[in-house]
Parts: sequence; C-alpha cells; structure tokens
Amino acid sequence: MRDKERLDDFYDRLKKVHKERFQDLRFGQFIICIFNNMATERDPFMLEEEEMISFIEDWRRGEK
Repeated sequence: MRDKERLDDFYDRLKKVHKERFQDLRFGQFIICIFNNMATERDPFMLEEEEMISFIEDWRRGEK
C-alpha cells in the first residue's frame, strides 16, 4: 500500500500554485491546462506525485 500521507504535501503545493498564479481559473480549467502542457512531454497517468508537482511548479514559473 502506498503512503497516503504523500497526498497532503502534494495538494498543499498544488493549492499554492493555483492560488498564486492561476486564481482566475476554475479547478477544471486549471487541471486541463496542466494536462495539456504536460501531454507533450510526459504521460500524467504514469507520474508519481513528486514528479507531477515538480512539473506543475516548473510550468508555473514558465520553465515548461
């Protein structure tokens, strides 16, 4: 079984990105934008939470 505690850090960091940079987007819009940007590089289905949030934080900074 995977450690369920990993989710708290992931969602806290995701919330921070959403609130700081994309607060005007509804959640669905926010997630679709992430997945659309990710699709050219990675399969979001296969990423662990740490890989996913690193991609999102880089994307927020314009590094993706």
